[in-house]
Amino acid sequence: MIFEVAIGILLIYLVLAVVCSAVTELVSQMFNLRSEGLWATVRQMLHDPEGTGIAKDLYNHSLISEDKTRKPSSIQPRIFSVALISQLGGDQYSNENLLEGLSKEGELSKAIRPLVEAAGTDPKRAHRNIETWFESAIQRATEWYSRQTRFILAFVGLLFAFVCNADTLMLIQGMSHPPAQAQVQTKAAAPARPASLETRLEPKPIPAGMLGWSGPSSANDPAYNANDPRRFPSGLWPWGMKLIGLALTALAVSMIAPFLYNLFRRLGQGLVGTRAAKAQKKAPAPEAVAPKP
Repeated sequence: MIFEVAIGILLIYLVLAVVCSAVTELVSQMFNLRSEGLWATVRQMLHDPEGTGIAKDLYNHSLISEDKTRKPSSIQPRIFSVALISQLGGDQYSNENLLEGLSKEGELSKAIRPLVEAAGTDPKRAHRNIETWFESAIQRATEWYSRQTRFILAFVGLLFAFVCNADTLMLIQGMSHPPAQAQVQTKAAAPARPASLETRLEPKPIPAGMLGWSGPSSANDPAYNANDPRRFPSGLWPWGMKLIGLALTALAVSMIAPFLYNLFRRLGQGLVGTRAAKAQKKAPAPEAVAPKP
């Protein structure tokens, strides 16, 4: 019984996690959380808090923003390094020219000059140092974005749990105590007799473990069924237990959703890699050209 209840609860969590993940991604795209987080990180890296100097010029670079009306949501480290050196007026193949361009910058020079000087006369190493610097900053931006999405996901999960009445405590209790089949069979075998007025008005028990709300919200309503587990709580203590159950569902959904996202992303990357490998195997080998005599 415990295993069956756990499987049932987990299936409900999985469905809610998929739905809440889709809603969270939609909210993220509506508010441009990725692009705004990246933009804030670049401004901080380049010591341009207002975004009117080197950061703006960098985003206007053709390698960074193909669409001038929208900020990019991601930038490759190599592209960032090339575009930044170009905006600083440096030479992609000479660290000396880059150092000369940095002499005109203030706080930015203090951040980039050690990276270039550590590369000596090797411009490729200077590029790698700048790329590593950018990757570390992007890692912090990714952590910020993850915290924002977790907050949104927890709120969306709590909202969906309330709308669907996905109360973990109610679901566990309902799945653990299904209606007794013996009582049902006994009532079916009993001879039929006319029901009295009290019998017809008596609220009948409803099977637990179902989602959604049922019945009126007020306990003073004659249609209020106290035996219905999906009823609206009446009183401070029942509402407190209901909120605890809904919070447990939202917490579980917020923990499962990132796992599903990473799982689907890895599966997608694996499928893309597999198809690329198969396509490469099927591609005809280049014909060997005989050397001219």
